[in-house]
Amino acid sequence: MKKQAVKQLQRIVARAVVICLMPVLSLTNAVPLLAAQGPIDFPKSAIVLPDGKEQDVIVRFGEDELVILDEDEYKKAAEAAPLKIFSYQDIHGGEYSFSSAPRWKTGGGAALVVGIFAVPFFFLKGKKHWLALQGSGDFAMLHLDKKNYKSIILALESKTGITVESVEESK
Repeated sequence: MKKQAVKQLQRIVARAVVICLMPVLSLTNAVPLLAAQGPIDFPKSAIVLPDGKEQDVIVRFGEDELVILDEDEYKKAAEAAPLKIFSYQDIHGGEYSFSSAPRWKTGGGAALVVGIFAVPFFFLKGKKHWLALQGSGDFAMLHLDKKNYKSIILALESKTGITVESVEESK
């Protein structure tokens, strides 16, 4: 019971913060995506494939779902088949990290991630923006662009009602 009350309070606070920050965020083009009609596309992202390679994608926030599209296929045909689809109601976790390799908290999603991404990331140089999405039956690790990662996180929190957790890089 106490856990539910805490989650409810976190959601209320997150929404209040978004409302308070709207005038500031409008200067960075983040607010129009919250009020926009139709889908909002974020290019310059990548999904980490099971073999550890990255594939360029477009992250699309639709009315009822988050869709991950192959960027090359989308350029060829606007009706490209999606790589992944997450219904907003089925997304129950999101974790952000700014690190040289993807990070996630140990727990529910870790077992799934370890099985899929058992690939060394030690060859990566520099820090990157990572977003781990956990759905009811699916998972995605996204590499986000430095210019739009904040807008993507804001849109995800706004559309789903979840709070994206930050995961610190271990030293």
